[in-house]
Amino acid sequence: MPARAIRLLGLLTSAVVFGSITTVLKTLVAHVSAEGLQAALGASTVHVSLFAVVTGGVVANVLLQTSHRFFPAPVVLAALTIIDPLTAAVVGITVLGEASLTPAAVAGLALSGGLACSGVLGLSRLRRSASPQHAPTAALLPEESPSQMDRRAGFSPVRPARKRR
Repeated sequence: MPARAIRLLGLLTSAVVFGSITTVLKTLVAHVSAEGLQAALGASTVHVSLFAVVTGGVVANVLLQTSHRFFPAPVVLAALTIIDPLTAAVVGITVLGEASLTPAAVAGLALSGGLACSGVLGLSRLRRSASPQHAPTAALLPEESPSQMDRRAGFSPVRPARKRR
């Protein structure tokens, strides 16, 4: 598998883990609301769920930071924006039974999700357009102090108030 595909898989995995964490936290909050904090803290499933949330959060953050290293910010943001809630919705609908969907609604959601995913894949193929040869260099910029730049931009310096004697 090429390195780019592995990096993209890491980005997608981080978004899926974040979506899964969201679902586990929702279930935990519902459990605590129904049984109270003391009773919930005594249940072993709560401890396992909290461990899964913490572990998943660490893994997802490491994968996400790695993705920021290899992909432009719009790609990472788009992937998280699409895949995180999509994962939470799929788990909520299929595992928790939160909604009953008609075939038309499923088709519409699948079409919208596919369109959004193709947009993320299109963004992942973009390259940064600024190259070093087009970037401004220090030799082209005038030597000015910050206060000179402020005055040229029309900002007046703020003077401290005088003390009364």
